[in-house]
Amino acid sequence: MPCPPPAAGPRPLLPLALALSACAAGGPAGDSGKPLAPLDTGAPAEVGPHDDPRELQVATFNIEWLTVAQVDEVGRNATDYEMIRTLITENGLDLIALQEIEGDAAMEHLQLPSRYSWAAGSTGWSQNVVLVWRNDLLEVSEVREVDLPRTDGANKAPLAARVRHLQGDLAFTFVGLHHKAYTDDEAARERRAQTEDLAAWLDGELADDEEAPFAENVVLAGDFNDTFEGLNPSIRSLPPLQDELGYTFTTEAAETYTQIDFESLIDHIALSPALAGRWGAAGGDGPPAAGVLTHDLTSPWSDYSGGYRDTQNISDHRPLWIYLQTGAAR
Repeated sequence: MPCPPPAAGPRPLLPLALALSACAAGGPAGDSGKPLAPLDTGAPAEVGPHDDPRELQVATFNIEWLTVAQVDEVGRNATDYEMIRTLITENGLDLIALQEIEGDAAMEHLQLPSRYSWAAGSTGWSQNVVLVWRNDLLEVSEVREVDLPRTDGANKAPLAARVRHLQGDLAFTFVGLHHKAYTDDEAARERRAQTEDLAAWLDGELADDEEAPFAENVVLAGDFNDTFEGLNPSIRSLPPLQDELGYTFTTEAAETYTQIDFESLIDHIALSPALAGRWGAAGGDGPPAAGVLTHDLTSPWSDYSGGYRDTQNISDHRPLWIYLQTGAAR
């Protein structure tokens, strides 16, 4: 949905040291600059089958506008926040790119357990990209928004970070993104420009300035707002990454769609050529998979009572996830 105009100009990111120290405590820094108390809902969730140290579950999820206060378009209440939180924690998502988050204060509503940390972008006004990670599994550093030349206004700058697994040898640059929506020619051209600029950054500044392995190992995750065929087939946006840079779009293995209303596959996780060999569950049989969490069809997250809307399905998008092999021993 379109973003409303901001009350003031875009807010800069917190200084990196402050942002990371706040995230390490499980929540954002308050207006005073002091970290808030850890946001812990109690005992950790039960260990799931993905909690094999040899594999990392990486995901992307457009939450459909998580705001600080309720708004007419997408209202939220405590039940909605609980459903979003449990969808993330009970499905064991370890590293997530979230989209359409107003910022730190909106993330506080979710009350994620203290084993989760996050860092939020700021250029998307009320719909920012946020990176969320398990701080007991991952070291995340150098969080920064990527200033692309043709990303402005209500469009969101990608949010990038270094990620290193604490037990294995897996290390990579993680980039969360949210590209231009709609199918008209103008929107499709803008979305194509965003992808071209991102490809130029990956092949230029990141490759030239970043040290190994973060220059070569890259995960792109987010709402690309485009399908492989192209929502506007005359102006497809994925080829600069898929064809020209050789990124593997793991979503080709997905068995269902991620955007519920239009039944389209527009959320993607893409891997750089150097990292593509890590895709897949450790010791798993068969081809690597890309899983889609169909919360809209799954109790208790489907049509739950007590939410803001009469028919509540958390979001108009479904989370998408993959496994990456970490190189850790079991």
